[in-house]
Amino acid sequence: MTAIRRGEVPTDRLATHATSPDDVPKNLPKWAHEREGLIKAIITV
Repeated sequence: MTAIRRGEVPTDRLATHATSPDDVPKNLPKWAHEREGLIKAIITV
């Protein structure tokens, strides 16, 4: 947390995947099995 607060962690690069609530049933299972490059998935509402 300290490193994030100091700006030492590029938090804008952590969210690698995004989806809408309607597409969660399609994307979540896919991401669970194909984790290449997945760091953080965001559900955009």
